[in-house]
Amino acid sequence: NKGQFNPNIPSEEVFTTPMRGKAEGTLVASKPLSYNGELIEDFSISFKDGKVCEVKARKNQSLLEKMVKMDDGASMLGEVALVPFESPINQTGLLFYETLFDENACCHVALGAGFPDLYDGALDMSPEQRKEVGINESMIHVDFMVGTRYVTMFAIILMAIIVVIEAASFVVNKNATRNTLHVAIFCLSYIISSHDVINMLCFIPGGFFEGVLEDRLGIFATFVFHLPHSVVFFGAIFYTLKFYVNNYQLEVIKPFKRIGFALLLAIAIADNILTIFGLQFISAVIIMNFSLFIYFSFFIMAYKKKKVDNVFVLSGLIFFGLTGIHIATGSGLMFNNYPIGLDSWGMIVIFALFLMIYANFIVRMFKKSYATQEYETKVKELQSTILMEQINPHFLFNSLVLIKSIYLQDRAKGDRAIDLLSKHIRANVDVKGGKILIPIEEELQNIQCFVELANMQNNEPLNVIFNIDAYDFMVPALSIEPFIENAIKYSRIQNKEDGYIEVSTEETNNAFIVKVSDNGIGMTKAEQKKSNSQGIKNALSRFEFLLNAATKVSSMPGQGTSIIISIPKAGK
Repeated sequence: NKGQFNPNIPSEEVFTTPMRGKAEGTLVASKPLSYNGELIEDFSISFKDGKVCEVKARKNQSLLEKMVKMDDGASMLGEVALVPFESPINQTGLLFYETLFDENACCHVALGAGFPDLYDGALDMSPEQRKEVGINESMIHVDFMVGTRYVTMFAIILMAIIVVIEAASFVVNKNATRNTLHVAIFCLSYIISSHDVINMLCFIPGGFFEGVLEDRLGIFATFVFHLPHSVVFFGAIFYTLKFYVNNYQLEVIKPFKRIGFALLLAIAIADNILTIFGLQFISAVIIMNFSLFIYFSFFIMAYKKKKVDNVFVLSGLIFFGLTGIHIATGSGLMFNNYPIGLDSWGMIVIFALFLMIYANFIVRMFKKSYATQEYETKVKELQSTILMEQINPHFLFNSLVLIKSIYLQDRAKGDRAIDLLSKHIRANVDVKGGKILIPIEEELQNIQCFVELANMQNNEPLNVIFNIDAYDFMVPALSIEPFIENAIKYSRIQNKEDGYIEVSTEETNNAFIVKVSDNGIGMTKAEQKKSNSQGIKNALSRFEFLLNAATKVSSMPGQGTSIIISIPKAGK
């Protein structure tokens, strides 16, 4: 009757015909391929622009290369099929070396011809028409297997990484990370004791656990298998709650503190017993309601204290993630309907939640560091303001004495002196308004005003030399003038014919250098230690506080004194 019959082993398989010429990437085979009576082992096939571009195989690579060159369609995919990992063929643990058998063990793909019966009307199309709608045409159709249980091992490795991170944090700060370390350890124990791992062990031919799940070794054996899984689940829940109590200073009732873990252990045993006797629904209802009650009780306590933050919410997602996984896999002891991989994928999600908590912690540390830096900057500015408050009255008193002296000798000079002082006071007012740092040019103008005021009082003008080679930097306002004042007062340069004070600036690769020097009488080291010029100390401190500058004062008897300030460039 023109019908077609394709004999095959019955299995739960979802198979499709992929779009011709669209595959990209690399497929790694999980089982050997029996082709033309020979085995191709440990092989991978790479695709580019829809066609095979490279093949690799530990054994019979040349045969694989020959296969993909059979015709134009042999290098393209014709089938992608999904097969449950717990399929009967896979549970045998056998490799039949026959594609019709082995393809039913796990997910597989096929090179070569596609399935026209999966596309409406394709059976009535010509080969060229099928190609146009995306169905591959070839004289071959060769299946190879790609499904593995590696997701379980991947989940174990990821949670082991979290345990290592938490253990390292515990070494640094025992009090802050004790509970999170316990949560991580219990999560790792949960996946290790999961049905995914037990299922994997039971399908290893010749292994200790082979056939255990299928043979159903009685209620006691089932209890022993499931109890550790339940206990570590409730252990993770318990230490998540302890994390909330300690980290957010939540006040829980004393009975819960005393019997909390014992209560959770009792629920774990009850969960195990109910599951064994097929009462998973009752167990799920108890666990879900208990979890909801406990979590939202803690949430309300934290909310009242305004302590709910991102970490609290993410920890809650871990809490409910574990609960959801445990409830969803609670029917796993029936094993014929256990959702293989749910534990593993669930733990991968929990790993991602841990990473989000770490990312949140890092962001919070950066913000805290930035806030600390801002605080330190404000402290430095406040210190600078206080130090400047000590300088200003000192300078103002000296200037007023100077102006009074000048007015007694020359009224015109006195008016000029008042004008110079008013400019200087205006600079002080600007600083009081928040102008902590000013360009070096402004500071030099302030110095020139002071020097001109000083020269009005002296019969012999002071020889102040400005040797300025660098301008593009900032200095604390009114910070260099005290050095000039100190040199005028103590260096006695007026007693020397060639006496001078020099103010110089220069730029190096890493810093701007400010130097104030004189060729006066100088000081011994003992005299330097005894020197108690508050103006000098305050000015140097302001450079150090505000600009992290390095300061150095050196003096030699008979040769003079020099003050060198090295201001680092930004980022140096």
